[in-house]
Amino acid sequence: MTVHKKANGRSRILFNKNRQVNAGPRDLRLQLQTLTEPALHGVGMQRPPLDIPSNIVVFSRHVRRPHLHEVPLANPDQVVLIVNLGGAGIVVLDRKRIRLRPGQALFIFPHQIHCYAEIDRSRLAWLFVSFHVESPSMLGQLRDAPVSVSAAAWEYVRELLDHYPQHAAATPAAAADVAVALWRLILELASGATPAKPSDMPASAKEMITSVQQYVVTHMGATIRIKEMARALSMSESKLCRDFQRFAHTGLGAYVRRWRVIYACRLMEASDGTLTEIAARCGFTSTYAFSRTFKHVMGLSPSEWRVRNDLEVRPGNRRAVKRVSLSDCR
Repeated sequence: MTVHKKANGRSRILFNKNRQVNAGPRDLRLQLQTLTEPALHGVGMQRPPLDIPSNIVVFSRHVRRPHLHEVPLANPDQVVLIVNLGGAGIVVLDRKRIRLRPGQALFIFPHQIHCYAEIDRSRLAWLFVSFHVESPSMLGQLRDAPVSVSAAAWEYVRELLDHYPQHAAATPAAAADVAVALWRLILELASGATPAKPSDMPASAKEMITSVQQYVVTHMGATIRIKEMARALSMSESKLCRDFQRFAHTGLGAYVRRWRVIYACRLMEASDGTLTEIAARCGFTSTYAFSRTFKHVMGLSPSEWRVRNDLEVRPGNRRAVKRVSLSDCR
């Protein structure tokens, strides 16, 4: 074995004329000396407490008035991560009003009814990442609370955007890069959160809640009777109400009313229809019933909500949108 000096000061070890091995950085070789022999070679680090995400969809909203058409028929098993790069606003999750500020992230879990209010639309720059994990309960400590995005998390956001393909088809390598970047981002966001107890909801309860959600969405413009819903779900009326209250932590009637109000919010964002038209499309029997239910859920009347969210502004009067980059959130 002969050591040869190169012009740049680095050395290389020659075992023979055809094989060369880099001596490696000195700091790494010193670090290797600190590693000790394990007591048991077959026992090592445990698997991180999160499955690799799949079915990943990345999109953004960065216009003054985002177009939210209808109630989305998204996969109810999907988790949605919102990263706020600009434009404070309120995310309504079920009955909770959560203010999301620039530099914060928020997770929306499967089956959570949600909408947005009081958005600073002139500065709006929100990143949305929809994904699937086998056990969303593993993210329980991130439920219903915004979390600050650390410097390391911003790097994972950048990595995620760098690798996410702009076309529908993605190579296996690109898909793996996106999944790993998102996985590392989620773990970084979860690292500072308070641990929570894992969900004890059985699979049958999740299926029941999903079926109720699908039934409500497909019957949004009609009168929804619990008796007919129970028959469609092959359950007794009493068992449906009891199990839904137990696992969804809300009454079935209240759940339906909140879905109707969320649908109304999205219709008001997507169109200039009158309150009478919107009330009818959301299954309310009268404008009075619509206004009363809307105020009970949102804290404002439909007219007040429209004014508060600046939804009467016509396209010709909209201000220019300020683009926000990752560096603005440091």
